[in-house]
Amino acid sequence: MYSTSATALQHGLLKQQRLLESARLPGFGHHADKFYRCEVIFGMPSADCAGTGICKIVVNRGSSGRTQQMRKDCKHTGAIFARSGETGEFSMLLFPELLCTELYRRHLRQGVLELHEPCRLPNDLSAALDLPFRQLGAGSYVLEVRHGYYQIKFNPLAGA
Repeated sequence: MYSTSATALQHGLLKQQRLLESARLPGFGHHADKFYRCEVIFGMPSADCAGTGICKIVVNRGSSGRTQQMRKDCKHTGAIFARSGETGEFSMLLFPELLCTELYRRHLRQGVLELHEPCRLPNDLSAALDLPFRQLGAGSYVLEVRHGYYQIKFNPLAGA
């Protein structure tokens, strides 16, 4: 499930691309109106990305080589950020093929992502998804298992 092989990485990136092209996210309402591909760097912003949580989110400009390098050091992963057209819900979608075992155990332990401090969202991401907030608030966020990916829903009031 958490293989580090190049084939698993390729499969995860292909799955991301198919979801983006179809704009259909199984288990995410009927349709995700807005979505954006990013790279998530785990850790705490105040600890120079050491520790747990999300240190920063970097807009992905389509460089799969960079994602592959990040995958090797196990502090980063590719993700899709989406906003539901039906509910306005803001979520991060993670793909098992892009998560190394250490990242999963350390940052998504017991199915929960803990943010001990807020994480700023890139301006491009906030604008593209038309978000009314500019950061993810500190708190505990549940990791939900979906059809081929994990979904973490963020409370918009927490990140005002």
